Amino acid sequence: MVQLYQDEIKRLTSNIGLLKERFKNQKDQNLNLQQENIGLKKELNNKELLIEELEYKYKTLLNARNLEGGTEGKEQTKATINHLVREIDKCLALLND
Repeated sequence: MVQLYQDEIKRLTSNIGLLKERFKNQKDQNLNLQQENIGLKKELNNKELLIEELEYKYKTLLNARNLEGGTEGKEQTKATINHLVREIDKCLALLND
């Protein structure tokens, strides 16, 4: 009877050891995935900033072309200039307050 209890204790001890090892492996894997996630978020943020910068450069290039005398997008360029003038006026109004 005592042998039966000892065998059961050994089995439970062995299972606990396996569970501890699996837990440690999962914990390490979780940490690695969290670090990878942080890296991917930084990369995504950098790509979004690059896209914004390229869009700004593209719009600036279009406006420059249109101001050189191109007929395409002339209305868009006028609208952009008007918007910028309104923004400047708002800033001046805020400074005068």
